[in-house]
Amino acid sequence: MFQPYTYYIYHVPTGKKYYGCEHKKTAHSSNLWTKYFSSSKIVHRLLEQYGPDSFQTQVRKIFSSAKEALSYEDRFLRKVHAVEKDDWLNQAYVCGPSHCNWSGRTHSQKVKDDAKRRKTDWWKSLSEIERQHISNSWCGSGNSRFGKPFTEKWKQEQSERTRAAWTDDRKVTRSCQMKEFWKLRKLRGVVGRLG
Repeated sequence: MFQPYTYYIYHVPTGKKYYGCEHKKTAHSSNLWTKYFSSSKIVHRLLEQYGPDSFQTQVRKIFSSAKEALSYEDRFLRKVHAVEKDDWLNQAYVCGPSHCNWSGRTHSQKVKDDAKRRKTDWWKSLSEIERQHISNSWCGSGNSRFGKPFTEKWKQEQSERTRAAWTDDRKVTRSCQMKEFWKLRKLRGVVGRLG
């Protein structure tokens, strides 16, 4: 019987926590730590390193639909600010158009106008040379892929290259570097400028 649920995992040796949900067609609360061991790669690495007995697990809430379970997981993670805290293993919030059904919900006119104004202000803040450089690199012969077909072999190689390059550790490091980079640029007042 389909029974999506949210769960809490505590890793005793490290004191790290994880909150997630199982929402596949085979989901059932009895699966936790018997058939289902989380979808988190970090939890799986700790599982391999320390074994299943190093964890304490608990089913927290049972739902009638996957949408409800995912939405609840997202609200909980945001409420406790799990992604920003070091003692949580969660690395991202859940909801977005692909997970939670946002159909029918739109941005307010104020948000749309604000986004349009920011984009326009950014473009106007660029010099003519910077605008020309961006235009040339985005279209026509200035684009590095201009005139080149996307063969299946090329797609496969690109996929393998990307997968190999972006290990979990590198993603986290790069993400932190980019956050710091944009924070510094914002402080210096040069957001949107080529540099």
